[in-house]
Amino acid sequence: MRFPRVREEDGRMLQGECELCGGDIAAGQEYYLINGQVICEDCLAAYARQYFAAHLCRGGEDTWR
Repeated sequence: MRFPRVREEDGRMLQGECELCGGDIAAGQEYYLINGQVICEDCLAAYARQYFAAHLCRGGEDTWR
């Protein structure tokens, strides 16, 4: 179940959840807002692997997987 993000009048997020792990993001906690998705710091590497998966190559090959 997804919880709505709580925002200030100026649009800043007060609390929400990471779109990958579902973990809570509390007021004052840093997070990444990438293409409209809220990503916690712990999930950034996993997000990058998922985002760039189509561009993964293997040495000695000219094509992507």
